[in-house]
Amino acid sequence: MKVEIAAQLVGSWGYQSGDITAIRLTFNSDGTYELQTSLGYSGARHISDEQGVAQGDNTQITLTPESKETKDETTGQTQNVDPGSARTYQWSIGPDVTGVTVLSMTDANGTQTYVPSS
Repeated sequence: MKVEIAAQLVGSWGYQSGDITAIRLTFNSDGTYELQTSLGYSGARHISDEQGVAQGDNTQITLTPESKETKDETTGQTQNVDPGSARTYQWSIGPDVTGVTVLSMTDANGTQTYVPSS
């Protein structure tokens, strides 16, 4: 299904908090997205890979997951899990206080900020 999203969203965006959490959010020009999350604690690392459809305009985007897989890197066990429901965000792209271009996505839980990622 071809869905239009704002051109400035297309590409990969990342977030990292020390060695504990890493997130990579990739928007594709065909309206799909991939959200990869890596969470480590107490010597264990868990990774999730979510794929779905992104729809929106120049101020709002809805991510509708179609599949989600989790992996426990300690045991090597992989499983498909319920991808959950659609999530809607207000978004903007602009410089942060240090002048770095960031993607800010805000929902009822707060704002997450991502930097361009390769």
